[in-house]
Amino acid sequence: MFTFCKSWLNFSQRVKMLVESTSSLWISIISLISSCLAMIASGTLYLFPVFGPQIKSNFGLSEASLSIISGFGHDTVYITGPLVGYFVDLYSNYPHFIILVASSVVTLGYVLLTFSLMGILSHSIPILAFYFVLVGFGG
Repeated sequence: MFTFCKSWLNFSQRVKMLVESTSSLWISIISLISSCLAMIASGTLYLFPVFGPQIKSNFGLSEASLSIISGFGHDTVYITGPLVGYFVDLYSNYPHFIILVASSVVTLGYVLLTFSLMGILSHSIPILAFYFVLVGFGG
C-alpha cells in the first residue's frame, strides 16, 4: 500500500510538472512571438528615408519640414528612453502589457498617418510631427 501511495505521489508530481512546463512553454512561445513583433515595429522609424519621399510628395512638404517631422520622431525615442525604461522596470513581471502598450502606440501613430495620407485627417506639420512622436514613443 505504501508503495502504491508513493508511486501515485510521484505520478501526480510528474503530471503537475508536465502541466507547469506546458503552460510555461506556451507563455514562452507567446512572449517570443510578441517580442519579434515588437522588434519589427520598433525599427520602423529608422526606415523613414524609405517612406519619407512619399510623405513629402503627397503633402507638398519641403525638405526642411520633412526633417523636422522625422526629427520629432527620432528625438522622442531618445528623450522618452529613461521614462519608458522606468516603466519596463516597474512592470517587469508583466512584459506582455509593456509590449501591448508599445505596439499599440506605434500602430496608432501609423494609422493616424495613413488617415492623413488618405485625406481624412489634417496634415499640417505639427500634426504630422505628433504622429511621429507617437511612433517614437512606442518604438
